[in-house]
This record gives sequence, structure tokens and C-alpha cells, in this order.
Amino acid sequence: MIKEDFKSLKAGDKVIINSSFYDDRVETIDRITNTQIVIGYLKFRRTNGWQIGDNIWSKTRLSIGTPEKIAEIEHKQRMNAIRSYVTKHLNEFNDAQLEAMYRA
Repeated sequence: MIKEDFKSLKAGDKVIINSSFYDDRVETIDRITNTQIVIGYLKFRRTNGWQIGDNIWSKTRLSIGTPEKIAEIEHKQRMNAIRSYVTKHLNEFNDAQLEAMYRA
């Protein structure tokens, strides 16, 4: 594995959160301290990207993705959100609307 340089990150940068339980997701860094990277309520070590306070069952860490990898994960996140919404509200759409969403 290539050693990633978490020291160069700054607030506003996009990073990938890798979890052993959930799909990878892209998040924006809220705040950086000398020792931590803060994203919402999650805190990660700035030295190696591992989550602070993580438990033994769920291993979560940051990775610095290429723009292509970030775009790919963001696309998957959008598709999952659309899939979830459509599944929940399927009866509210007509065939033409479903066809338009499928083609988009």
C-alpha cells in the first residue's frame, strides 16, 4: 500500500472514507488540527488516516483518492440515493418519468 500524505490535506478537500461495514463514500473535510482530520462528528488521525475511537468490529480510515475515483464513488452515492427514493415513492411516478430517470 502506498503511504498517503495526510499532512497536505486542508479543510474543504474531498477524501474517501473506507469502512469495513459500509460502501466507500466521499466526504469533505470540515476542520484540520495538528493531529486530527475532522469530518462532521468523525475524527481521523492525521498521521495515518485511521478513525479515532473506532471499535474492533468496524475499521474505518481515510484515503486520498484520484479525481476519477472520487467521481466514481460520488456517482455511486447519487445512484443509491435515487434508487432509494424511487423505491420508496415508486407509485408516485408514471412510466415516462421512470423512463427519463433510467436514461439519465
